[in-house]
Amino acid sequence: MVAPEMENKTVRHSLVIGHWPLVVKQCCFVQLVKYLLKINMSNRLEDLEIYSLAESFSDEIWFTVLEWDYFAKDTLGKQLVRAADSIGANIAEGFGRYHYKENKSFCFFSRGSLIETKGWINKAKTRNLISEDKHSEYLNKLSTIHLKLNTYIKHIGNTMENPG
Repeated sequence: MVAPEMENKTVRHSLVIGHWPLVVKQCCFVQLVKYLLKINMSNRLEDLEIYSLAESFSDEIWFTVLEWDYFAKDTLGKQLVRAADSIGANIAEGFGRYHYKENKSFCFFSRGSLIETKGWINKAKTRNLISEDKHSEYLNKLSTIHLKLNTYIKHIGNTMENPG
């Protein structure tokens, strides 16, 4: 995919921004900057929406588990927190890898941790450690993270010239 305002120009430069290879067609500098800002290319992990969502979710799980009694924390709580923390941790580790295939692999691990987290949340509900409302809220948040993670995985490694 090429920015519409760059479509019929000759290729002049190849450019890599963070992890994102980009073939730049001849155009004025201002148009290029506007286009890059529009598609939000960044090499900062903190700018990655899926990472922010995963980290926020795992923090919420942490504070919920802190309120449980010792036995619940020691058994189910530790497993739930580790699984929830692993979602964001694997996204971060993949993001920091040099090759996009490694990034994808870590995102697959992240997706596995997400499914594991759902299992622990279901078990917490079954054992009356969280309310029905919290259970639904957590599953809805995980569903959103899951969809966004799948979209992110789909787009890892796609260049601007060869999307999808």
